[in-house]
Amino acid sequence: MKRQEAEALADIILQELKDPIDIQKVFEKVEKQFTDAPQLIEFISTKDRQFRRIFYLESERVWFKLYGWTMAKTLMFLGIISAVLFYISKDRVDVANVFPYFIFGASAYYLFLYLLSINRYSKNKKKVINIINNYREELGSILKELIQQHHLDSEKYNISKV
Repeated sequence: MKRQEAEALADIILQELKDPIDIQKVFEKVEKQFTDAPQLIEFISTKDRQFRRIFYLESERVWFKLYGWTMAKTLMFLGIISAVLFYISKDRVDVANVFPYFIFGASAYYLFLYLLSINRYSKNKKKVINIINNYREELGSILKELIQQHHLDSEKYNISKV
């Protein structure tokens, strides 16, 4: 890798540490400026790995929220249908006692699902923070390696300012 390419890559990494950008924009910058460079490949794979981990955790939260609401609506709908069926057959079942139990069951199920999800989401948020911190450390080590190999200005690429 030439010194000019090392400086361009160090600029991209420093910018990524200051304000992370989308992976496609990184690929566009890299395509224009670089030839073969091992740190470049390491940088891009680190960026992609961080993005995928966060995406998985965030999408799981959205999916679980929508799934839980779908399950709650289904149970409430079944409770109403069952109450109507019991109402039709009033001679055999006391409707006044059955309907509240169905509604209570559906509500308790949704509340239980919601309370469990709060704990799960807080654990996922901690994982996202850890992934971001690990990502920043990996980028910092790549930047330090570039500075050492190509004798770049360490003041210009000072990570502690970020």
